[in-house]
Amino acid sequence: MIITNKYGLPQALVDIIKSDEKEHDPKEYGVTTVLKPTREILLKRRHEKELEIDVSDCINRLFGTAFHSLIEKHDRTGMSELKLEERVLDDYKSVGRLDLYNAENESIIDYKTATVWKVMFKDFEDWRKQGLLYAWLCLKNGFIVKKVIFYAFLKDWTAREKRKQGENYPGSQIYTYEFDVTIGDLMKIEDWLTAKFEEIAVNEKLSDDELPPCPDEDCWYTGDKYAVYKNTNDAKAQRVFDNIEEANGYLINKMDGKGVVAFRKGEYRKCQDYCEVCNFCKYYKERGGK
Repeated sequence: MIITNKYGLPQALVDIIKSDEKEHDPKEYGVTTVLKPTREILLKRRHEKELEIDVSDCINRLFGTAFHSLIEKHDRTGMSELKLEERVLDDYKSVGRLDLYNAENESIIDYKTATVWKVMFKDFEDWRKQGLLYAWLCLKNGFIVKKVIFYAFLKDWTAREKRKQGENYPGSQIYTYEFDVTIGDLMKIEDWLTAKFEEIAVNEKLSDDELPPCPDEDCWYTGDKYAVYKNTNDAKAQRVFDNIEEANGYLINKMDGKGVVAFRKGEYRKCQDYCEVCNFCKYYKERGGK
């Protein structure tokens, strides 16, 4: 990957980002990697050396790295930086690095940085899968896991918003998400991981353009919306609906027909702002990306 520094930020920041870039075994996939859509995974593997990113776009990554380093330096409750691997399918191998494994409590602890919105929307499915994949790797390497605990530092948490929103808002800047691990969970995640590697193996034979599109939910697709306004120049809509019928019904029944319905075209927000390989993706280009 090509790391640029368009804004002349300190060289130390550039060096940290560069140090995170490592060569991959072609058949080796990390836990956080396999959680991504297959198209995104393969495009990144194929175009790794062509990708360009500015250090200014990596601040969240730097922040997360610093947070992890501080915690790992001072947490002595178990084995930190535990590296695990397991062959899954033919030559394909799953690898993972745990923040902390506590043998006494038979638990995995993972430290994260996140946003308040992740907690408010209870958007934890990716964390749960990640935790179960770590637990499965632990089992395959002789470590029993009965519980997974995530400690998340909420970067955008403020006391002011806590006062305004009350119980709907996280109580503190550190949020704890945890769950128990069962044998059934481990069997399901093994099936899921095997199917993922089978999908990767099949799609590796396809060209870039032939790769299946990423699911809408992985692209953070908002869907088309219909916003109801009192006046055409209003900055804020009265209500937003998923279809025109509901929007028109609200306009007629709740606003006596006095207002306007505006169409909002759905957006693929991850593709637009957070996908590293979007410039190599035909679907991104077809949707108007540059």
